[in-house]
Amino acid sequence: DPDDRMPRPPSEPLSPAQINLLSTWIKQGALNNSCNEGAGQCDTTANTYSLFVKPLILAKCQGCHSGTAPQGNISLVSYASVRTLALNGKLYTSLTRQNTWMPKGGAKLDDCSLAKMKAWVDSGAPEN
Repeated sequence: DPDDRMPRPPSEPLSPAQINLLSTWIKQGALNNSCNEGAGQCDTTANTYSLFVKPLILAKCQGCHSGTAPQGNISLVSYASVRTLALNGKLYTSLTRQNTWMPKGGAKLDDCSLAKMKAWVDSGAPEN
């Protein structure tokens, strides 16, 4: 019905591509998301221990893996302990397991964070 279309005349009607975009947004829940120009991009070349790995470990891991009795007897309070687990494969494996991933009881890390962690581990887990 031409009287029900939006935007109303004299504005031009939406293109099929615009209608499809709106339809997809509605089907996905019509969330009030902000526009992120960098969405879909993940720079794994500039992450370092001090700017990425250490803050991630502090925020997501040290709550359980620190103190006098860390869970699993795994302490992640020093670079040396994080590096050891990175180089023997246990750090990345614990983050990417299908079940019982780390952080325990928390949401699985996003794909970009996992890619950054893998890149850091694959580069030899440098203290940079």
